[in-house]
Amino acid sequence: MVNILLHAANTVLLWLLLRRLQAPGAWLAAAIFGLHPVHVQSVAWIIEIKDVLSALFYLLAFHAFLRFQARPRLLTCAALAAVFGCAMLSKSVAVSLPLALGLCLW
Repeated sequence: MVNILLHAANTVLLWLLLRRLQAPGAWLAAAIFGLHPVHVQSVAWIIEIKDVLSALFYLLAFHAFLRFQARPRLLTCAALAAVFGCAMLSKSVAVSLPLALGLCLW
């Protein structure tokens, strides 16, 4: 049940992120992400909580970065560093976040 709730939160966060980036069809992309069968193992197996937890912190870091970019504040920068650290502690694939943020700026 925890994985299902985390995956639902990830789906909503992705939709909000895509909407904030003004991507056309943001709701459709988030719906496909939420319902796509590739996520079945991550949601069904409790041992795969690292995947959904890492994705949650990754998406939160993306939101914090966009908020920091819009209005630079020390608290927002600290929140970004904290959620990035949590994403790294969840799963090491989160090391790609700075590259993703750089591509977002580009």
